Amino acid sequence: MPRTAQWVLRWSSERDSYELLGQGNVCVLQGKSEWLLDWLMAHSSFSFQGKQGRVSLLKEARSRGEEGYWYAYRSYRRQTLKKYAGRSADLTVDRLETVARALTNEGEKLEQQPVSLIQRVPLLPTKLHPPRQQSRLVARERLLARLDSGLAYKCTLLSAPAGFGKTTLVSQWIADRCEKRMLLPVAWVSLEARDNSLSLFWRSLITACQLFDSAIGQSSLELLDRSQKPSAEPLSFDRLLAAFVNDLVQLADRRVLILEDYHVIASAQIHETLMDFIDHLPPSLHVVIVTRSDPPLPLARWRAQNDAYELRAIDLRFSSTEAQVFLKQNFSLQLATAALQRFLQRTEGWVAGMKLTVLALQGRDDPQEIEHFLSTFSGSHRHILEYLVIEVLNAQPEPLQTFLLQSSLLDSLTGTLCDAITGRHDSVLLLEQLERTNLFLLALDGSGHWYRYYALFAEAMRHEARRRLDGESIHTIYMRASLWYEQQEMWTEAIEAALSIHDFLRAARLIERVVEKRETPYQMHLLRGWLEQLPEAILHEHPTLDFALAVTLLFTLDRSAPASRPLIEAPLKKSAHYWRSAGNDERLGIVLAFHSLLVFWQGDYKESSIIAKQALELLPAHEVDARGMSLLNVGLLELLMGRLQVARQVFTEARSCCEAAKNLYSTLAALIALGEICYRQGELHQAEQFYQQVLRKTEDGRALDDRGHALAGRAQLSYEWNRLELAEQQGREALAIGKQLSLESLLVVASLVLAQIHVARGEVEQAMSLLQEAIAQAKKPRYQRELHLYQARLALLSGDVNAVQRWEASMQQASDDLFRLQQEQEALLQARLLISQGEAEAALSLLDCWLAEAREMKRARSEIEILLQQALAYGCLNDQPRAGQALLQALEQARPEGCQRVFLDEGRPIEVLLRSLLAEMRAQRRSSSLRSSLLAYMRLLLFAFQGYQAEGVHRDGVVRVLSPQEQRVLRLLVAGNSGPEIAEELVVSINTVKTQVKSIYRKLNVTSRQEAHEVAHLLHLL
Repeated sequence: MPRTAQWVLRWSSERDSYELLGQGNVCVLQGKSEWLLDWLMAHSSFSFQGKQGRVSLLKEARSRGEEGYWYAYRSYRRQTLKKYAGRSADLTVDRLETVARALTNEGEKLEQQPVSLIQRVPLLPTKLHPPRQQSRLVARERLLARLDSGLAYKCTLLSAPAGFGKTTLVSQWIADRCEKRMLLPVAWVSLEARDNSLSLFWRSLITACQLFDSAIGQSSLELLDRSQKPSAEPLSFDRLLAAFVNDLVQLADRRVLILEDYHVIASAQIHETLMDFIDHLPPSLHVVIVTRSDPPLPLARWRAQNDAYELRAIDLRFSSTEAQVFLKQNFSLQLATAALQRFLQRTEGWVAGMKLTVLALQGRDDPQEIEHFLSTFSGSHRHILEYLVIEVLNAQPEPLQTFLLQSSLLDSLTGTLCDAITGRHDSVLLLEQLERTNLFLLALDGSGHWYRYYALFAEAMRHEARRRLDGESIHTIYMRASLWYEQQEMWTEAIEAALSIHDFLRAARLIERVVEKRETPYQMHLLRGWLEQLPEAILHEHPTLDFALAVTLLFTLDRSAPASRPLIEAPLKKSAHYWRSAGNDERLGIVLAFHSLLVFWQGDYKESSIIAKQALELLPAHEVDARGMSLLNVGLLELLMGRLQVARQVFTEARSCCEAAKNLYSTLAALIALGEICYRQGELHQAEQFYQQVLRKTEDGRALDDRGHALAGRAQLSYEWNRLELAEQQGREALAIGKQLSLESLLVVASLVLAQIHVARGEVEQAMSLLQEAIAQAKKPRYQRELHLYQARLALLSGDVNAVQRWEASMQQASDDLFRLQQEQEALLQARLLISQGEAEAALSLLDCWLAEAREMKRARSEIEILLQQALAYGCLNDQPRAGQALLQALEQARPEGCQRVFLDEGRPIEVLLRSLLAEMRAQRRSSSLRSSLLAYMRLLLFAFQGYQAEGVHRDGVVRVLSPQEQRVLRLLVAGNSGPEIAEELVVSINTVKTQVKSIYRKLNVTSRQEAHEVAHLLHLL
């Protein structure tokens, strides 16, 4: 009971108002006195003397000094009655009068009761309060928010095995939400085995709820008291619950009742009455049931009716962030990401398991030693083993102990499997029982057919099984399991069970079946692990397994590292020798296909192509996977050597094979190669279609590297069409993927296109910086050479001839196996250098041979670039007819696909030649649709030279080129309207129309209505 209050809030009949007295002061409340709330916030106790009664009020403080709740007290017969009053903001004088009246009524009832009334069984205070909060708790806001969400339902079920921190979580929720003034008033009942008495259970529950209001459940408790008399009639719990629910209905605000450790309740009567109580629960109360196992309550019905909210073990597991905080709090240790993930995998976020590590780590101070222990400890560790064996295993009946030990040897469990290894016939029922009782068993599927034990529990049980069971029994369990798995075609499990007992002959036979059934997917690391466990003698007796080992090494080692080649080639050559001797061409072809792939990754594209062609001669048509792989390797060399038409045919066939084999990654490789080929052949829109197919196939996040290459290809196309903003967006996305994957090829191609964009915008320094960064990351000579080439071109653009000459000298020392496309690009730069030095004749001599080859090999892109250099060389020689002829050929080649940057990147010299050629062609006065389209294309390029990018023309080029009035005139003009008709439509004079038409012709660089129509259409101005 609080001490005498220094402040009194009382009703004054003289003043007809309430007044606050204290410290010699009197404050009168007039209407809604705003200052009262501030006063209540600043004080912790006072006495209220109202019209309806007298009470003392005490504010119960919360932790960290947060604002608390007010409770009212009144004493009768040496008993103190207590009633919740509310927060400071709730304490109006009307609320105080209501509380005073309620406590006065309760006191009067108590006064009228005879002293001889049977005393109620006292309840320990700890039973009705949450446990004390532990220090250094990990904040679990995500779970606190889940508990908040549960308040929208009638009840929350928090069900998880021992040690998952259920009680700690709920206690943390109460403390945290009270501090933040977010939680409703809470009543707590800690249940014990003795609470299986129906009367004691409900007495505890009702008494706890009297925290909300001491009048709640008073009549129900009286019914319980009377039932204790020898002469009393049997207690009607329907009547008791009805009275209790009616009291709860009277609560103005919602409250929370928490039943902790409900799993100790075994009474069917209690389950039944609690079910009725929750079914009729008023909105004023929410019930939280904390239990180790699901209670026999109608959970399915409650779920269907949205009456129950559930949190289970999977929800309570520590996340990586929470585990890191836990370790830091206990050991001041920041665990590395990989070690942390291993630690979480070992404990599966089990809170008790993590806490047991504290005991296990006593006496360890070295951070490295601690980190090693945390990432390697197991259920066999003494503290964990003792806890699980003593607290869990030994508490079970002997037959169940045997079942737990036997079944713990397997990773996953189902009824028939357990029957097979134990000799029982009731394993299905036993597993269901284990799940219901939350005995560390986790259901793996929605149907409840497959289960597994929590990792630490399984390890502890296995450790104990090896101690209690003899070796022959364990061998029999694994052998029976392997046979059962084989019957079910569960090859992975069958193999691993055989390997567990070192039955290598059986394991080899099973692995061979897996490899032969090539439609069965398996992980390379897993298969490699199996094969490396087999003795070498057994492995080499099975050529299929030798080949399988080579394949797994190819896909699990760094296949581009020189040290990996002999490791992979050794089993490949053994397998090839066997199948060659056996005359099995199909098997030999498959081995050669993978050998070709290995050599490809080693960077020897020529040898890879040779081996791939040998494989293709042996492989039948139905062996589409190996044929597709071999065709890709053949096609790559054809592409690099510039034989584009041959390469296109090879990659087209490769694509068909890969699609037939349902090999997504090989299909994507073929599509990307076809996209690049089409770009080089001048078929930009077809290239776009190939790249778009790749992007569609990788929308789900698969093959991120291929997606990056497709984006880089799209960026190159967008750049060529002078859509610089789009090209930059695509290029940056590709570069980001390249950096994310540390993919050298993608980093190089994306950096090159982004550097081109910088140069197009006049940002040469940014381009050089980007190239330097890419050069620092590129390791392969091929990629370094490509980057140095463009770096030299930028140097030439900047007038640094010496830098270009240094590049030229360094390139002459290059190896002889340079690919033809790279040689061509270097020759073009040499021609540019010669032209800049006034050696046009030498440049033309160099260009002539490359032009002939480009035309023969269908390299249209190269042909355009070479023709432009020829035009510039002839221009330097003042041979305008030949310069114009070369430029015209380039235009005719580029026009159908709308190429722009190939012209724009040559700068002012090409612009001058283009204007001269346009004037010459317009003077010829010839007329044809092809000629008109060509003229319109030339005008488009001139617009682009003026700085109007294609994307600007598409969106706002009209605004920049033509005035709004000119736009209206243009639309009417190309629609066929005459001058007078346009003047009439726009309500202007004919002279105004003529002036505007002249302005339009001048701006569009045209001389007729037809030309204006073609240019407007090409520029998307209509």
